[in-house]
Amino acid sequence: EYTELGSTVTNARTQNRELIEQILKLKKQNSELQILHKSATEELEMTKTKHRMIQQHTLYIVKKMASKLKEIEMQQSQTKNHTDISKHESTQIGKLISQVETSTDGNGELTKQN
Repeated sequence: EYTELGSTVTNARTQNRELIEQILKLKKQNSELQILHKSATEELEMTKTKHRMIQQHTLYIVKKMASKLKEIEMQQSQTKNHTDISKHESTQIGKLISQVETSTDGNGELTKQN
């Protein structure tokens, strides 16, 4: 009876030691996982920050490009208006020259118009 009881106590102590070793291993793994989790969380936050910065910079570039495009469109519009005005002026000058030519004789003297 004592032998059986002694054997049971020995087995219980052995199992207890094994369980304590497993608990220590699990605690160590838990600590390692917590460190990895913290590191991953920090990296995720840095990535989110970089992403926000990239978005803000991209938005800035798009706004700047839109502004530049408007500026170019305005310049093109003004250039077109100046070209239209120049064509009109050129036509008017051509008409005046034609009138002057028809109002002069061969020697450049003015002729009387009716």
